[in-house]
Amino acid sequence: MVIRPRPRHLLYAALLLPAAAWAQQEAGERLHHWSISPYVGLHQPALKALNKGEFHAPYEGGAQIVNPAGNNQQGTFSYNTPLPEFDPGSITGLQFAWHMNEHHALLAGVSNWQATSTIGSRGLFPLQGAFENMSGTRKANLSYNEYYLGWRYNIKTRSRKFRFYTSATLHQLYDIDYREDFTAVFLSGDARTFRKTIVIQAQSTALPLLQGALGGEWFVTDWLSISAEGGLTYTLKDTEMAGAPPTPIRSDFLATDNVQVSPPMRFNAATRNMTYKSEPGGDYQILTLNFDGWKALLKVTLYY
Repeated sequence: MVIRPRPRHLLYAALLLPAAAWAQQEAGERLHHWSISPYVGLHQPALKALNKGEFHAPYEGGAQIVNPAGNNQQGTFSYNTPLPEFDPGSITGLQFAWHMNEHHALLAGVSNWQATSTIGSRGLFPLQGAFENMSGTRKANLSYNEYYLGWRYNIKTRSRKFRFYTSATLHQLYDIDYREDFTAVFLSGDARTFRKTIVIQAQSTALPLLQGALGGEWFVTDWLSISAEGGLTYTLKDTEMAGAPPTPIRSDFLATDNVQVSPPMRFNAATRNMTYKSEPGGDYQILTLNFDGWKALLKVTLYY
């Protein structure tokens, strides 16, 4: 006996097969879902040794001053030019994720961060036997690179519309670089138009960091979304800054300028560490940085 399908049965099958295939594809996407997310944002670490310490110390030292009788007298000076604290630095990065199911995902990423602080000033600075008027600029730059691994959990999901999630990641900061420039342009005396600069460079190779975050993701299409995320960073171990080779401190003040400048940060040749003071005439201590703080990110995610 031969069973002949009726036309309406064929119509039902034609309608149901694409739906079944789509459902199978959806299930496959939930189990094997990859994404890539370029992102930008801000990171505000504490950096207390700089923001609350070294930035407040003046450039001090000794100088030979020629008195009206033409005799040299040894004296001291202190030029105060405090830097403002670092504003939140800009961060750019790239994150990869494997979404194991609708709730859990493994994360891996890389990023770069940098922050700048600068200030201008005018005052008197000793040079070649006299205090001359000068215009000064002090500028500090700090940057790092990082890579990280972590886990994400989707707290609430509405398919193809939005997700709210939390994440925990372990970060490794490397190539932590600090540079400070002090430039003086002299405006009076025989030194008029002379430019003198002191450059300080410090670095560290590694710092482990934990980060916890909360975020929301909104889907534009089934393969494109936009996310906003905020989190807190916690330093597992503070890092000691070493002198950057080959010359941690460079200066174009000459012996004939009759001035010896003691900057807020110095290099300890015995320990290879950078040391700093936080007040006029203060003692120098090892420069140790802490990156506890907050982070805010904006991500665009492509699914494939």
